[in-house]
Amino acid sequence: AVGDHMIVAPVLEAGATSLQLQLPLGKWFDFWSNEKYTGRSDLHVPVDLDTVPIFIRAGAVIPMQPVMQYTHQKKVDLLSLKVYFGEGKIQSTLYEDAGESYDYQQDIFRLKTFMVEGTENILRISQQSEGKYSTDYQSYLLRIHALPFTVQEITADGKPLTWKTVEDSIEVEVTAGFNQVMIR
Repeated sequence: AVGDHMIVAPVLEAGATSLQLQLPLGKWFDFWSNEKYTGRSDLHVPVDLDTVPIFIRAGAVIPMQPVMQYTHQKKVDLLSLKVYFGEGKIQSTLYEDAGESYDYQQDIFRLKTFMVEGTENILRISQQSEGKYSTDYQSYLLRIHALPFTVQEITADGKPLTWKTVEDSIEVEVTAGFNQVMIR
């Protein structure tokens, strides 16, 4: 497991074509296919050498950025956040610092808390941020997965946003300082 919201299930047997596992209680999604699973049931997941099985808890917010060989190799202008629909309230936390000094010991870091609240026809994403560290990016690209309803409207702090459908997800760009995004 990687925190409370992600499980990485490496294949440890040479030549394996499937993996047997049991996820914790709750709803989970395959990171690669977005297939939905119910926890506390035995699963047999097909595997291959190219893909490590990763499962994401419903309601989680997973930050994504370009692959880098070292800190600050590329400037990140837009941070992607993969948001997986889940009913109820789920909290995710993002810790950020420069990654190359001891400035965090002088409280130069940023801690962002995302609260995802889902119902049958609304998804609310709220954010609180604290700390002294300033990031390079000014916006998020929200990639919303597994919505159980057709989107009619998306707003950030009451202002309407334009979104697009990409495969099985909704994508919308929002300023990194938002307080609340509502998806109806």
